[in-house]
Amino acid sequence: MEQKLATQHVEMQRLGTENQRTAATNGTLRQELAAAQHELQILHAQIGAVTSEREQQMTSLTDKIAKMEAELQAAEPVKVELQQMVWGRLSGEPQRVLLTTNVGIMLLV
Repeated sequence: MEQKLATQHVEMQRLGTENQRTAATNGTLRQELAAAQHELQILHAQIGAVTSEREQQMTSLTDKIAKMEAELQAAEPVKVELQQMVWGRLSGEPQRVLLTTNVGIMLLV
């Protein structure tokens, strides 16, 4: 009976030690998990900021492209007139006045 009690006592001590070790590991793992979750939150915030910045850049570029396309379309009549002048289709002062007026309007746009 004494031997059985001694064996049980040794087993209880071993289980107690193992329990302490497991509790310490559990605490360490919880700390690591909290740190990883915090880091993940930071990464999500950074991703959001980068995404927002890229969206703003894309909007800005889209606006610039639209403006440039509008400017190109507005310049098309002047381009045609210049080509006609080069090809000798336009001559005389009235056409030059029209061209000058169109170029002036283009510069105001």
